[in-house]
Amino acid sequence: MIDFKDITVVVQGAVSPELTPVCLQSVRQKLPGAGIILSTWEGTDVSGLDCDTVILNKDPGAVAPMYSADKNLGNKPNNINRQIVSTKAGLEKVTTKYALKLRTDFEIRETGFLQHFDKYPKSGNEMKIFSHRIVTVLGDKPAQKMFFPYDFISFGLAKDMLLLWDVPLQTKTDAEWFLSHRPVNEEMYKFIQGNFRYIPEQHIWLSCLSKKFPQVYETIEDCSDVTEKGVKLTEQSFANNLICLDFKQYGIHPLKDSLFWLYGKEIFHVQTYEEWLSLYQKYCDPDFKMPLRFCYEELLQISRYKEKFYKHRYALAEKKKLKNKLGEGLKCFSYSLLIFFKSLSRLHKIIFR
Repeated sequence: MIDFKDITVVVQGAVSPELTPVCLQSVRQKLPGAGIILSTWEGTDVSGLDCDTVILNKDPGAVAPMYSADKNLGNKPNNINRQIVSTKAGLEKVTTKYALKLRTDFEIRETGFLQHFDKYPKSGNEMKIFSHRIVTVLGDKPAQKMFFPYDFISFGLAKDMLLLWDVPLQTKTDAEWFLSHRPVNEEMYKFIQGNFRYIPEQHIWLSCLSKKFPQVYETIEDCSDVTEKGVKLTEQSFANNLICLDFKQYGIHPLKDSLFWLYGKEIFHVQTYEEWLSLYQKYCDPDFKMPLRFCYEELLQISRYKEKFYKHRYALAEKKKLKNKLGEGLKCFSYSLLIFFKSLSRLHKIIFR
């Protein structure tokens, strides 16, 4: 087990008088003995905050609005450069073996991430850039958004963590890309709608990987792009460099109401822990046996889709719209069958491996 004294927690971002003290207190309670570096902005009132070191960085500001005003998606600023500056500055001051990057608006409730750190020892050489996997939280499915691990929190060897976060700032040109360019994939872009060429998480991960594998940029023109080669490189980079847990497994919880959706289940675009395990098995350890409970969970998912199908069918019949809506019911039923046969295939591999 890792000694808490060998960990430094870099708490980064703007200070909230209500939320940040809760964040810092959770670190003291759940990681007693760990050092705390608070990396925030010049002019911030940090009096009374329980941390060991304070770094007051010059605020680089938001690089651009995330969305165009005509899209009615809010006036959210693109704070990627703020996150890079504050995280990198904190990690550069770390002297312990391990480092945890944590936002000022999250709290630690458990230390599940430590239990997983050494759990998956095997790796391949494809897209491997770290000396040891970094434990992070999920990310989007590679087939929907390539090179997109979440950036809320990460834990690993301090030298690997600095390698991850020592990346160039996003340029204004990239931050305002779609103000003057059309997306490669118009249909996929409908689910993104941002001004940026690469989503902040993509910019960080691509910038990190490109230090050793510059060819990654050949597989993705912009955030809407999905290519067969890019999906494979994304899968390999996830399998060989990361351990992707859900938020409950990791042991962290958002303190802002606007982030509570992260604890939601069955978010269709988010890669699950089980799916990451499948990538680990595929690219790193072919002999790794998937826990049987995952197949059980897939069978439960079948029953949920079956229940949804019948509820949908009965509702349609009651409203006398069965004829017009039959296509939707068949689609739901077909998807249930697809999940069923996929689960049977995985169950067969586990039993007869």
